[in-house]
Amino acid sequence: MSDMIWTLETLKSIEQLDYLWKVMDNLDVHAVVHFGTKGGGYSPNYLIARIDGEKTAYRGLSHEVDDSHDDYNPSNLSEHGFSLAELMWVYDQQSKSAKPAIKLMSEYWKENKSLFSPSKPIAEYREKIIALSTAGTPIDKAFKLTVV
Repeated sequence: MSDMIWTLETLKSIEQLDYLWKVMDNLDVHAVVHFGTKGGGYSPNYLIARIDGEKTAYRGLSHEVDDSHDDYNPSNLSEHGFSLAELMWVYDQQSKSAKPAIKLMSEYWKENKSLFSPSKPIAEYREKIIALSTAGTPIDKAFKLTVV
């Protein structure tokens, strides 16, 4: 598998709608993020480097700190460190079609249906959740806003 080359344009190709949103949640204006270049580019691991030199490695699937690494091998990371402003721009430019929104909704429901009342059939909220998700709302927030 060839290495991914991350640019503002290639970041738009990440289909997981809430991936960049979650990266931005972990990032602040005093840091940049370097994305992993190995793998298929679906949800790459990433490293946040603060201007004070502190680095934190994150797992791309869970967006949780990767305790097995203080740092990732620089040769496996994007050369360019992306700022919060750049990621916000990419996020606004990303295609937000219904297909990935439906997949996210299904995955979230399977993992979290115990959090919702059985008296509220999810089918009644499906269209609203998909609309919120394709508008850029992270799936967990779309559920919380819709299934009250």
